[in-house]
Amino acid sequence: DRFVELTTKVDIIKISEEDYRYLYGAQDFNKVSKDWLNNGVKLVIFTLGAEGSKVIYDNGKEIFVKSKKVVVVDTIAAGDTFNAGFLLILDEQGLLDRVSLDIISDTQLEKALSYANKVASITVTKKGANPPWLDEI
Repeated sequence: DRFVELTTKVDIIKISEEDYRYLYGAQDFNKVSKDWLNNGVKLVIFTLGAEGSKVIYDNGKEIFVKSKKVVVVDTIAAGDTFNAGFLLILDEQGLLDRVSLDIISDTQLEKALSYANKVASITVTKKGANPPWLDEI
C-alpha cells in the first residue's frame, strides 16, 4: 500500500482520528504507531478533534495536550493550521532535523502541540480556510 511505503520515508507523521480510521479501520493505533516508529519515523502526531492531540515518539513515549473548548463554525483548514503551528514551533527551536528530532524533549513537544492546538482552535471559530494572524494568537 502506498501510504505504508511512504511511512518509511518520513520523519513526522501527522494523522487525524478520522483519517486513521479511514486508512486502518479498527487496527490498534498504538501498535500501528509503534510500527511507524520502528520503521524510522521520529514523531507520530494524532489529532483528536475537539479533544486535543497527542504525539508518540522515542519508542512509545506519549504526550497528550487538551484543546481549549470553542464554538466550532467550520473545520476547513484546521489540520493545515495545526501542521503549520506545530512545525513553526519546532522550527523556532531549531528542531527540524533528524538529529534534533531524536533528542527532542517532552517540554519542546508539549510546547509545539499546545501552540498547534491553539491555532487550530482559532481557525475553526471562523468560516472557511482562515487561519489566524499572529496578532490573534
